[in-house]
Amino acid sequence: MALERPHSHTRHPSVLIVDDDQDTLQLYSTFLRFSGLRVWTAANATAALSRARDHRPDVVVTDIGLPGADGWMLCRQLRGDPGTRACGVIALTGWVYDAELSSRAREAEVDVVLTKPCLPDALLAQIAALRGRATNLCGPHATARADVLRTQSTGLAGKSAALQKRAGRRPKR
Repeated sequence: MALERPHSHTRHPSVLIVDDDQDTLQLYSTFLRFSGLRVWTAANATAALSRARDHRPDVVVTDIGLPGADGWMLCRQLRGDPGTRACGVIALTGWVYDAELSSRAREAEVDVVLTKPCLPDALLAQIAALRGRATNLCGPHATARADVLRTQSTGLAGKSAALQKRAGRRPKR
């Protein structure tokens, strides 16, 4: 029997974004709000689990490399809690997507794994797919603002990749 998403009947999808990087939280939360979603944020797994239980979002988007309990632990806790197990879960990571990452994602029952840098458009498309909506989630008032954010995020993603390459190190997990 398929589990119904907690708010699949509501007009505005809801998302909880979890990341210890404040710039990432701000970028994604602003873009998704302008795209018509209800958004909550958390900087660690403990706060995220509390917000997920309180708000029961349609989708939880979590970084894997969180301080304290990591994103994998958060995903397992979400799936183990009757109030949050039906939430869609998207894992964001700077790690290289390989067999080990794929295995860990399956073990944590993650629905989607996206690698950083991840453009907000790609994240929005995955949220829509998890909710079973192939349509654009942007409302008419949000489109212009979302276009500006899309341009800014593309620039930030390029700068991030260039800095990581110049530093000669792997992106943070």
